[in-house]
Amino acid sequence: MTAQISDRIIYNHRKFYIAIANGHGLFNPADHNIHPVSLSTACYRGFHCTYTIIDDSLYLHEVCLGLNKKNAKLAKLCQGPLLFGQLPTQQEIQKKSYNFMLSEWKYQWPPSSDSIDRLMASIEFTGGLLIADDFIREMYVHIGFHSIYKYRTVCELIFERGHLVKAIDCTSKIAELHQIIEDREKCLNLRKSQKEALDFLNQCFTLDYKIKYINISL
Repeated sequence: MTAQISDRIIYNHRKFYIAIANGHGLFNPADHNIHPVSLSTACYRGFHCTYTIIDDSLYLHEVCLGLNKKNAKLAKLCQGPLLFGQLPTQQEIQKKSYNFMLSEWKYQWPPSSDSIDRLMASIEFTGGLLIADDFIREMYVHIGFHSIYKYRTVCELIFERGHLVKAIDCTSKIAELHQIIEDREKCLNLRKSQKEALDFLNQCFTLDYKIKYINISL
């Protein structure tokens, strides 16, 4: 299995990865009667998207979807499927991009800076997001979504019905965790060290994100 493409969010004019979400109300194509197919081995779920925060409100900024044959045919004819009242644009994927097969297609609802038909859909998410940047390359694993502790910059964002009510910079706490991971004395008892690191990580945040595993044997 390949490492998976994470959703992203633009916060304070900077792009972050969404590492973990705890709550309800984020974009789900099934809620719009769209059932995506895999884009590639890097996106088995068939979609990834970018959110943005403007004036403390959460919006869906861009969506990339893999469409089944029926919907792909409609998209080529500019007849659908509709997402928030908009038609998708079509882009050919070159073989070097995400290792997609040549002549495979992806479909995007891209943002437009000024046009009235731009995708800027309000998202009434309630819960918390752990967002991250500055991925630590030495912690790369070629499988699944990257865990929150594999980044140097981490923030927790708390929302109520799409309104940002609290933002917490967790970067210093994650730095403490990295020190625990790098402490070779703790690795003398690997099982105990993993539990200590996991307990510490789960105490870093306001909400419970149910993080169940951490690898400190690197």
